[in-house]
Amino acid sequence: MKIHKYSEATNKELFIQVFSHVHVSLYAHSSRPLTSPQYFEQVLKVFHHVEKELFLIEENGKYIARLCLNSTQHDSSIAFLGMLEYPESRQDLCFALLNQAKNWCIERAKTKIFGPIDLNIWMNNRFSLEDHNTKFSWEPHNPINYVEDCLRFGFKMDQGYLSCLYNDSHESLERTKDAYAKVIAQGYSFRQLDLKHPKEIDTLYNLNTASFSENYLYEDISRLEYEQTHIHFLKNTDLRYSFFILDQFHRELGYIFSFLDKGHLIIKSLLLLPEARGSRVSSALL
Repeated sequence: MKIHKYSEATNKELFIQVFSHVHVSLYAHSSRPLTSPQYFEQVLKVFHHVEKELFLIEENGKYIARLCLNSTQHDSSIAFLGMLEYPESRQDLCFALLNQAKNWCIERAKTKIFGPIDLNIWMNNRFSLEDHNTKFSWEPHNPINYVEDCLRFGFKMDQGYLSCLYNDSHESLERTKDAYAKVIAQGYSFRQLDLKHPKEIDTLYNLNTASFSENYLYEDISRLEYEQTHIHFLKNTDLRYSFFILDQFHRELGYIFSFLDKGHLIIKSLLLLPEARGSRVSSALL
């Protein structure tokens, strides 16, 4: 077993390409939905300036495990860990990677590691703790061994998130009808998200910045970084189920980002400016 580091690579572009494809060769014949290698390449390219280390494990001439670790401007004492992949039966490879991460942090006086977070953008930012029959594109699809191995190494649960399923969307519709009628009567209006709309990306970026800035471990990214990551990965998404809500002066107050996936309507994000909260606007968006 040999561990390769990005910081020591002579051909860094090739290193990133190899790094970004490890999971494909590992799980090509499994039922696990796999994130596109281009996702990892794009994120690493956009955030090239972020202090980080990429680890690759080679065994018998093949790259079979990987890990990304990076600093964050949010807090110099912590690091983010992400892009973790290894054969699910090889706890030894997981521990080897996590030991490398631990040593990297000790050298930089970092006292905590949070993960999985792919760099600083919170796109792949959690483990799934249960297996489900339907593999949605928006959920993490890690083997349960990844969770168990990290816990055995000494990690502990920090934050939990719950995905809810309604078998009948009419329940939601009936519950939110009066909120919709109320905001319409007050002069609010709605329009679909349209990435071809003038200044649409600016509007989304400003709403995200204002709405998410209070969130746990939040860290600013630039307008350009936002477009090159979040917007870049939305280019082929059907946005007909995603809407802004506008006030009486046609100013966007928030939006709901939702889409169809395997016959389900997925409500991925719903956000409002702080001053618009508490007035049933979110229910009206639903």
